[in-house]
Amino acid sequence: MAIAKVEFPSHKRILEDSINLIKSTKNLNTLLTRHEIAQEEYSWIKSQMNAGVPIFFKSNRYFPDELREYANVNIVRIADAEYVKYAAKKKTLKTDKAKDNLHDKYTNVLNECLFALLAVKNQKECISEIASLITKL
Repeated sequence: MAIAKVEFPSHKRILEDSINLIKSTKNLNTLLTRHEIAQEEYSWIKSQMNAGVPIFFKSNRYFPDELREYANVNIVRIADAEYVKYAAKKKTLKTDKAKDNLHDKYTNVLNECLFALLAVKNQKECISEIASLITKL
């Protein structure tokens, strides 16, 4: 019973905090780290439920897939924000060399987002969205 009353709320809070950070962070590495933490917390909760601990956790579908899809949507959000930064910065640059360097930097940033996408139902759609940003650079 201690698990249900003491440990579960802590694990659930960490899971919820991780989901909120996935939604709000502007940093790709933070998003990926918090996704891992959320997966670990969910695994703990699921193992306790499977062991018969009286805790309740509701999900619309298979939660790990929901979490991966959510991460992908937010990876695209980060890529969009990076593209906006690129476009604003490009307008301020005078030389072709500076513009080329900026292009290379943001190509790398957007490729990091592209390669960070997780294998799940919305992956192809998210790949298309980020690829279109790379094409617009």
